[in-house]
Amino acid sequence: MATNYARAFPLSNRPSVNVGSAERKISLALGAGLALAGLIAKGRKGRALTMTGTSLALRGAAGWCPVYAASGIDRSRQGGRRGDTRRELSGSRGVNVRDRITIRRDIGTVYGFWRRLENLPRLIEHLESVAQIDQTYSHWVARGPFGLRVEWDAQIINEIPNRLLAWRSLEGSDLVSAGSVTFRETRLGTEVTVLMQYSTPAGKSGAALAWFFGETPAQQLRDGLERLQQELESTDAEEPLRL
Repeated sequence: MATNYARAFPLSNRPSVNVGSAERKISLALGAGLALAGLIAKGRKGRALTMTGTSLALRGAAGWCPVYAASGIDRSRQGGRRGDTRRELSGSRGVNVRDRITIRRDIGTVYGFWRRLENLPRLIEHLESVAQIDQTYSHWVARGPFGLRVEWDAQIINEIPNRLLAWRSLEGSDLVSAGSVTFRETRLGTEVTVLMQYSTPAGKSGAALAWFFGETPAQQLRDGLERLQQELESTDAEEPLRL
């Protein structure tokens, strides 16, 4: 539900700015897109999108967030830094998606492909690049509408070869995220289970995240897993896979 800024926080009680510069740009882009989508959709859904988009655009334009104000948060003084995954993704915060797929390849091949993080843009359409800094840290770039780019650094926090990879974004990320991938051998091949969590400047607005990346988070994950399956299964089992 859109927040009535004027009613919730009179102008005289507001700080001038409590949202960081990068977050303001993302809020403006998301808000404009949602408002436009609402005008096109019409009806109850259209009104909801328009209200959410307008509030988000105002948040970006003014650089002021009532939720931050109520929580005593001032990201303008932190350079707009976000990224505390425990705080931003705990409880009911953020967007959570989970899916699994079975791939007819051995577990070492499937794990090896995923572990080479530079491969992931081949699976996730909105990902522009993933640069692996070392065995633990990597830099991610995603593209959104109006040429907007979202960047974040990630850390692998748990790794069990051929069984588990878990990661989280680091402080300062435009997009706060965390997740894990588990690999399990079955008689049909390798079962891959992915759990992902996201938090954007729009909070838990799945509609905003969907508009920014072109589809719902759940559909993004499903499409990515199907691309992974197609790519690995289309490679001749007798030939070495390009990892």
